[in-house]
Amino acid sequence: HSTHSNNNKNHNKNHQYEESAHPDHVTYNIMMDIYFRNHKRRHSTEKAVQLISHMEQAYENGYLQHLDKFAYGTVIHLLLKNIHSYQGDVLKNDVNGNSNGNSNSNGNSNGNENENAPLSAAEKAFEIVLNVIDYYENGSIKEHPDTITCNMVLSALAKEYSQDAAEKAMVLLQHMEDMSNAGETSVKADTMSYNHAIVAWVRSGAKEAPSKIIQILDKMRDLESQQHQQRQQHNDTDTDANADSRTGMLYLDTGVFETALHGLSSKENGYRKIAIHVFQRMLDLHIKKHPSVKLTPTALNLAIRAYCLEADRKPNEMAAFDAHRFLFDLVKKYKKGQIDVLPDVVGFNTVLSSWANTNHWKTIDKTEEIYHLMKE
Repeated sequence: HSTHSNNNKNHNKNHQYEESAHPDHVTYNIMMDIYFRNHKRRHSTEKAVQLISHMEQAYENGYLQHLDKFAYGTVIHLLLKNIHSYQGDVLKNDVNGNSNGNSNSNGNSNGNENENAPLSAAEKAFEIVLNVIDYYENGSIKEHPDTITCNMVLSALAKEYSQDAAEKAMVLLQHMEDMSNAGETSVKADTMSYNHAIVAWVRSGAKEAPSKIIQILDKMRDLESQQHQQRQQHNDTDTDANADSRTGMLYLDTGVFETALHGLSSKENGYRKIAIHVFQRMLDLHIKKHPSVKLTPTALNLAIRAYCLEADRKPNEMAAFDAHRFLFDLVKKYKKGQIDVLPDVVGFNTVLSSWANTNHWKTIDKTEEIYHLMKE
């Protein structure tokens, strides 16, 4: 009886010791920091991702009182730092020494290959940032991802060149908008956020991409108008002097339009028609003296390219005539003082090349018109 009693006491002591030594949030933060500092080491990113999973399990099992933003922020930065070398669930054992269960005894993959396909670094970062948002909304974590972190994930998704990634970018953007509307200003979507979403759709190759891009531009226009009205209520004037210093605010600018034009003007499936529409919006804002929208030779050249390459959808002669009229209309606006920049030699040569691809009887006359206009 005495021996049995002593064994129970020793068991209770050991159990108490094990509980007191369980990793806490500081442990996970230190481990994450070590993985980040050694990001060039093989599988450091994969181990950090597994550690995040273990940290969440510990929280769900009651071993952690709360989750910490630092660990999540570190693993997201690590994923995006090693975006090309990340290999998903390649480790046979996780950081706890447990089998990850992705393969059977014969080394063959179980289940549907597409369902079990490892997520890319961008997709995994997206998954993690959404988890953090969920934990924040249910009170499990005190801080939410900020605009910078979300923009990093949006930028990574834009480099995936897929419709799925573009749709994920829209989901994250919607979360940012919802949280901002709820008063969380540190996660407010800014110009860069929407710019990344536009790039994601441009690169997706999806049929609905043009309409999605117009939808994003419409949203930016509406939000910018709301901001302008709010600033007017506070007697904050919107001038050229302060337009460039509006940090943390959303506004249409030259870069947003050039990003859309660059992708749309070189695509098929009706993208070029949308590019012309986007340029017309840019032109209208410039003529109305929008403080952040300036016409550039690059934007003009891209619009000209969109007109010329419409030959894929209509006869060469029609595309050449349209591009020709557009070019001379730009020159007319320039002479009237409505715009302060002209296409450069690339734009003029693009129209000349468009005529060179036709057999129209007016080709020589039209190309000579352009040549004399260039000399003028």
